[in-house]
Amino acid sequence: FLFQAQRATYVGRTVFALSMHGPVADPPTSQPGALAHVDERGFRPKGVEHYEGQDWFTFEFPETPSKLYIFQFPGDWSEREYSRVRLVDRGGIDIWQGGVEYWHSKVLFFGLRPEVTPIEVNFTSYGRHRRREGDLFDYSQVEVKRALEMYEDTYQDENWYCLTHTVDLALLLSYSCIVDLVSGVAIDYPYFTWDEAGTFQQCPKEVQQKNIKECHCRIFSDRILELVLLEGDRSALPPDMDHKAARLSSQRTSDRGLSAGRPSGARCAGGCLDFWPCARGGCCETL
Repeated sequence: FLFQAQRATYVGRTVFALSMHGPVADPPTSQPGALAHVDERGFRPKGVEHYEGQDWFTFEFPETPSKLYIFQFPGDWSEREYSRVRLVDRGGIDIWQGGVEYWHSKVLFFGLRPEVTPIEVNFTSYGRHRRREGDLFDYSQVEVKRALEMYEDTYQDENWYCLTHTVDLALLLSYSCIVDLVSGVAIDYPYFTWDEAGTFQQCPKEVQQKNIKECHCRIFSDRILELVLLEGDRSALPPDMDHKAARLSSQRTSDRGLSAGRPSGARCAGGCLDFWPCARGGCCETL
């Protein structure tokens, strides 16, 4: 592939934007605050990339090559408001041995108005081939992107299932707040720790020494949802099909001084770019 580089400036830094399909447009300048919060957490800017038909701001985690990709939404990020969220669980069923053979979870945010582009939050492995010597787990890849499939239909047969759970957010969130929310959660999870061998459970000493927190797609989805749903809606979430997140269902966000549900009837203040003060009630408006 022929990569073409161009300069792009954001968050007070000058970086090179890379594209496999030629030059990409300069990043919009209406969301420096949202990206600044990502930068302040220690994520390392790697430029703007184009893949899957979308332009992305690309970051690496502070101490690992794990990736955070943020969809380059045109326009003012603080003006795009989201009011509903959907948990999607998809997978394949092993008809010979029983149980789940393939499974994946993700979260979709839907706009207050129909014209607002839905957003998907996805947590996956960055690939086993990218491990370094001595690594126990794959690095993580976190995406905040334009949703291409809405998963409106729920179904389950002997081979496949797609189960969805859609609820109102406890407060309206701008796209800026979603970016801040995801980066704030992602910083704790540079590793995708699930594998068939159960390495995380088999190596407690190594995990503790390296301060690695367990995370896979459903755990990450639950961490996002517990911060944006009311307590009743959070407790009504369906169980993890793989049951590996069950023991984490009671885990709260006490490490950040937050409760697991937001006050009812609240929204981010106009022009808000920061999710975490809103979650603590520091900059919310009452509806």
